[in-house]
Amino acid sequence: MKAEIMKRKPFIARIQRNYGEPNKPGLFVKFTDSRHKKWIGRFAKTEEEGLCRVIDNQHSSLCLVIANGKGYLLDIEKQTLLNEFNEGDPIISALHTTNPNYFVAGTGNSIFLIDQEGRLKEILPDFAVEGFNLKSQQENMVSGWLESSINQFENAIFFKVDLSNFNLTLNY
Repeated sequence: MKAEIMKRKPFIARIQRNYGEPNKPGLFVKFTDSRHKKWIGRFAKTEEEGLCRVIDNQHSSLCLVIANGKGYLLDIEKQTLLNEFNEGDPIISALHTTNPNYFVAGTGNSIFLIDQEGRLKEILPDFAVEGFNLKSQQENMVSGWLESSINQFENAIFFKVDLSNFNLTLNY
């Protein structure tokens, strides 16, 4: 399965599915399912500028679409929306992990883990954060950096999230 953001707006007649509010600007994504059938989806963007990205999974039909920071989890084969999330703080970084198989999204103040059934697990720290920037996966850990007032914003604070027990560990 494959998904990619379209550089040009397609003809309206070619759009098979609309997700989110139809009166908002849209992000257009072309999908190819396992039978090589192509279809186009339109995803409503938030009014703010933000991350626009598509993360597909080679081992399943799930795909995470981020339109100006708003997340949409869908099944490419069924052309169905499994979860629409993050009405509040926009998504600023995202990645796909393997073993365990998650989509991970970092927002201004939390981290979302999305499993293969579309269930969300939110990790909220007990201090103020100005953005979780996800970088990579090493074994069952996701790492990145964040900015926070706990160190007067002097340096980025490196963190790790254990994907087996959802613990957030800081290195500062």
